[in-house]
Amino acid sequence: MSAQPVDQPKRQRPAKTPAGIRAALPSEEQPKFEADFKARMRQAEETFDLAPVQDCLERWWPMAVIHDDDPAGYRDMMINVEKLLAGEHVETVTWAEMVERHGLPELPH
Repeated sequence: MSAQPVDQPKRQRPAKTPAGIRAALPSEEQPKFEADFKARMRQAEETFDLAPVQDCLERWWPMAVIHDDDPAGYRDMMINVEKLLAGEHVETVTWAEMVERHGLPELPH
């Protein structure tokens, strides 16, 4: 009789809330998220439109998920972002690969 694989319980994703996202981000990214979120809240207060706040949460949540899943991989990703911004070549993966690795939502077409 062979051993049967044990299903690992799925990790709970960070909540797609300001507090959930902030908690899952690395400490060096938290001030950037906070500034972005606060700016979007001021915009929402002036326009009575929460779309900018939702856009902020949608933008930052995948980064929170990736960091929560793989902090070292997140740091490598951020190093690669800096290299790309400096015009250097880096190895990349597709969004589809990121979706598969981290269970992120598909991008709309």
